[in-house]
Amino acid sequence: MKITWESGDWPGARIEPAITHLAWVAQADRPGHGLLGVGSDSGSVGITLTDLHPTEDDNGRYNFNLRGHHSAICMVTWNRVQTKLASCDSSGVIYVWVRNDDRWSVELVNDRGVKVRDLSWSPCGSSALICYEDNFVLIGSSTGQRIWSNSFPSAITVTAGVWAPDSRQLVLGFASGNIQVLSDQGANITERSFTTDSILKLACSPTNTKDDRWILAILTSTNKILMISAFDQIDPLVYSSSHSVVQMQWNTDGSILALINSNHELVMLDREARVVHKETLALPKDKPLSALTWAHEGRAVILDFGGRVTQESAKNFQVEMDGKQVLQFGRIEGGAYTLDFRRPFSATQAFAVALASITQRLK
Repeated sequence: MKITWESGDWPGARIEPAITHLAWVAQADRPGHGLLGVGSDSGSVGITLTDLHPTEDDNGRYNFNLRGHHSAICMVTWNRVQTKLASCDSSGVIYVWVRNDDRWSVELVNDRGVKVRDLSWSPCGSSALICYEDNFVLIGSSTGQRIWSNSFPSAITVTAGVWAPDSRQLVLGFASGNIQVLSDQGANITERSFTTDSILKLACSPTNTKDDRWILAILTSTNKILMISAFDQIDPLVYSSSHSVVQMQWNTDGSILALINSNHELVMLDREARVVHKETLALPKDKPLSALTWAHEGRAVILDFGGRVTQESAKNFQVEMDGKQVLQFGRIEGGAYTLDFRRPFSATQAFAVALASITQRLK
C-alpha cells in the first residue's frame, strides 16, 4: 500500500499539536475495548476508542475532540470506576469530562489560579488528589465537594502525590526526599525518608493477587527508582537509570513498571526493580518521548510518538512519501500489533490509520 500527498496545503497534510500526556481506561460495557485520553500542547483533549480486534460496529465514531482549555495540557487521568476523564492544563485549570450518549461534556471545572504538580483519582473512584505548586494539597470528592485540604509550609515543597490501592491512604512526596502517608480524610499516619534526593514522581501498583502486596515506586531527581512494599521497610530496592526518566506507570496487575527516558528507551521493571525488557525506539532525536500508558489490560503500551506493543514486529502494510517510509503497521500475533511512524503523521493520525486498518476500513 502506498499513499502520496498531492499537496502540502490540504488539511490532512498539516501536523497536529504535539501530544503531552496519555491515559487509557477499559470500557466496562464493551469487553476488549478501551478509551485513550490524549492531552496536547494546543489545549485540546482527545478521546479515541481503541480495540485490538475487528469490531462489528465498523461505522461508529472513534475520535472525540474536547475543547475548553486555553493552554497546553500537562495531565490527563481517568476515573476508572466512573469513566470520567480529568484534564489539567499548564495554568492549573482542571476539567472533568463525562460521556453523554455519543458526545463528551464538562461536568466540573476547578480553577485556583495556581499550577498543578500532580493529579490522580482514587482507585475506588470516589475522590481525587490535587497537589499545587504553592504547596496546597486538596482531596475532593468525584462530585466536586472538598473533603480535606492543607497548605504546607514554604520550607517544604510538595512534589508528587499518589493513592494507595485500597483508596484509604495516600502518599505525598517532597523535595526533601521524605514521604508522608495520610488517610483519605487527611489524617497523618506516618512519615519516612528513603532518600535525600528530591522526589519527582510516585507510582503505586495495584495489589498483586499472587502475594497480596502492592509496590510504591519513587522516582528521584538523580534518576533512581526506589521500590518499597511497606512504609516501615528499611532498605528500598533500587533501579538506577543512565538517562532522565520521563514517566513511569504500573500495568494492570501490578507486575511490571514501564518507564520511558530521554534516550528514547522503553524499559520494564519487575517488582524487584530488575530490568525484564529494554529497547531503544527508532525515533528522530528531535522528537523526545514524553508520555506512555498501558492499554488493554497490559497487552499493549502506547507511546506519544510511535506505539509498540511488543519488541518484535511483522509489518502488514506501510505508507511511503517521496520514496521514504513514514508509517508501518502490522499484526505480530493473535491480537497484538505494532505501529511505527514519523512526519507528516502525528500520533493521533497514525493511531487512527491503525484503527481503521484493524476494522478493515482500508481496502
